[in-house]
Amino acid sequence: MSENQSKNADQPMPVPGRESVTDAVILDLVTRREIGRERYGRELETHNGRDAERDLYGKLLDALLSAKQIRMERADMPGGS
Repeated sequence: MSENQSKNADQPMPVPGRESVTDAVILDLVTRREIGRERYGRELETHNGRDAERDLYGKLLDALLSAKQIRMERADMPGGS
């Protein structure tokens, strides 16, 4: 196994990229906090009367559906897979 392959062997080890994903996520989190403050007058807090696990599960299902939609639409594009 070469140095650039993972133990899983189905994907190579990452090479240097262009942008920091972590920095982009941090910016998204700051933006989400501001949206919460504008929309609800506060940011997300514990013990807020909502079932966080239920909210999370629904959002994960939405994310899976969006991911599948992206894959299906890309497959329909010329050269898509």
